[in-house]
Amino acid sequence: MSNIWWGEKRVALNTVGKWRIGPLKLYAERRRNEWRIGREPKELFDDDSYSFEIVESIPSKAEVERFVFSTTADQILLTPYLAKKPIITRPVSPVNLPPKETVVFFAGAPVWVNIAVGNSPISLTTIPIARPSDTWFGPDTLEGELCYAIRTAARIRIEELPFIPWHAITPLSITNLDDKILTLDRIKMPIPNLTCYESNDSFLWTSKVKVDRKNNAASVSVTIDDSPPAEAGEITLLSHPRIQPMGDGVTRTLSSFFS
Repeated sequence: MSNIWWGEKRVALNTVGKWRIGPLKLYAERRRNEWRIGREPKELFDDDSYSFEIVESIPSKAEVERFVFSTTADQILLTPYLAKKPIITRPVSPVNLPPKETVVFFAGAPVWVNIAVGNSPISLTTIPIARPSDTWFGPDTLEGELCYAIRTAARIRIEELPFIPWHAITPLSITNLDDKILTLDRIKMPIPNLTCYESNDSFLWTSKVKVDRKNNAASVSVTIDDSPPAEAGEITLLSHPRIQPMGDGVTRTLSSFFS
């Protein structure tokens, strides 16, 4: 069975489409002048199931949003979107990167689903498949930003990363140009600045991020690669960054990316 949950479906008048995407149950009811979008999230973050079916109604316990139109068409399009806040990930255990060495981590993070309807799709709403918890990332309460924390682990070998169809894989290259060891415990990934892609084997990928710790400085240089990640093979662009990157080689404090 295919794990591709994104793409176009058709929902006939006065029927309800139901998607099961991992921990999310998503409903779309089409009426003559209205779409109703319902959702039932759960806390099963390791759920990799997917299904689609036509059902009779949206359950009463679902959270529902209503969108009114002069008339409705039967097309509905689901598209993976990346998170709107940075995501904090961590290796299984802290990693020490010696001077002048480079490591590439592969980290999976949950995506959001954008729902659009019509012949020329109109975006209705974007919802998390499994909303991560909020966490503060920074050296203190005055310096830092609100991020998402996820129950995942960065891996050095991509084959060790579990396949979850509603996670996107980010290749994160870290180079230590300093003369001191760089300890990596928690790593901030600039997810809102990345592009989302689909590979031929139905994996979701993001742009590659390169972080260089500068020599004799408490700062890092951050570059987001404009080209698709080579590790993904042949890919298709699915969605653009939520926030456009500020440019290549942007300098940030060390504590704004690692802790």
